[in-house]
Amino acid sequence: MQVFIPAAGLGLRTRAPNLDLPKPLLSVGMKPLIGRVMMLYPKETNFIIALGYKAEWVKQVVEAVAKENNQKVKIFYTDSWKNAGQGLSHTVYEAKEYLEAEFIFHAVDSLIPSKICNQLLTSMRNSIVLGKPVSEECYRYPEGSGWAKDKVSPTGNLLVYTGVSAIHKTHEFWKFLEDMKDIAPESGETLGLNPENCEVIQIENNEWLDCGNTSGLDKTRQIFPTEEIILERKNEAIWHIGKQMYKFHTDENFILQRIERSISLQPFVPLAKFVSNNIYSYDRVSGISLSKSNEEAFRDFLNFCLNFWFKIPESTSYPQINFDKFYRIKTLERIHSFLQKYPNYRIQKINGEKVELIQDLLVKIPWKYLTDIHWARSHGDLHPDNVVYNEKSKTFSLLDWRQDFDGSTSHFGDLYYELGKINHGLIVDHEIVSKN
Repeated sequence: MQVFIPAAGLGLRTRAPNLDLPKPLLSVGMKPLIGRVMMLYPKETNFIIALGYKAEWVKQVVEAVAKENNQKVKIFYTDSWKNAGQGLSHTVYEAKEYLEAEFIFHAVDSLIPSKICNQLLTSMRNSIVLGKPVSEECYRYPEGSGWAKDKVSPTGNLLVYTGVSAIHKTHEFWKFLEDMKDIAPESGETLGLNPENCEVIQIENNEWLDCGNTSGLDKTRQIFPTEEIILERKNEAIWHIGKQMYKFHTDENFILQRIERSISLQPFVPLAKFVSNNIYSYDRVSGISLSKSNEEAFRDFLNFCLNFWFKIPESTSYPQINFDKFYRIKTLERIHSFLQKYPNYRIQKINGEKVELIQDLLVKIPWKYLTDIHWARSHGDLHPDNVVYNEKSKTFSLLDWRQDFDGSTSHFGDLYYELGKINHGLIVDHEIVSKN
């Protein structure tokens, strides 16, 4: 049986205002959400995936996941997500030409046990999967021969529709969708499913994880914690799939620059490999974050840095980098952006220490002195959380290197920028930031 995943919508219920990534690419335990859904199914599974909003980004990710899992993907594009009066019902109906045979419908934000997916793959009749919600939201649930929709409490006994079903009577299914899609554009696949004629598969013990709303997504992320402390970024993500790490970024130039610098920073960083316009990958490095190690490891790391910073071929020439722009202008732009967001910012004490207003402090910064840089091989973000320490071999690997310095992808940078990043990591651990 084929598995149909609609991944075309805006995902407004889970879209944070500070994120550019669409819902299918939200990270859940260092994997993209749509990737987690695909991984519920065995190898050789055939997926039909509907794309719309940010289609090109999602396409690259599902193809990478399918390749890693030895699965097959066929993609089609729909405008139903942006057309007035259209919705999921139209997206499903547009999939008809790909889904003439029996198929499984699986919502992109619904995580269920793999054993249920296997049960659906071998089902012989129309089936719907019901589960207990983990948060108080509006859900559809069977009511006689139809469907009701209402806010449901997780403390009650009512089982609701998980967004996962198996459709066997396809002729009847498509006929209902054709007749009703304009009347009920958001009802989706339920238009073609009569609950009274469906086998009901119940998920026990709160094993259904609904990522379709912010509260459900937060609870799911607690169940699938990240293996490392990785701060959520507006326009990027990093995922662990198979034996590879995958870096996604909305800026295609970022990907190319990262790959270019990974070559010039060998052998201190993993070699980045081009996957697609917005993705590169590299072999996963074994070890622990330097921030979670001990003082002895940190002393060894400083000795490692001496080789990294200074053992450079003499024939290498210094690049043209505008460090006044890199330090002064970038700082002023970031602070201006911050003060626009928080116009009433008037902090006078930090951790009990009296401080001057940020506007007064900026005047005192010796910019000319700071931009008189000291050349060294530069990682660009040498925070201890970006350093992997292998306790067995006593070796270090540097991750998440900066993609450029003012446009330059040379391995050169400012030694004091490196020291500043290390010092920042000693003061502010990423785990503190991740916990707000």
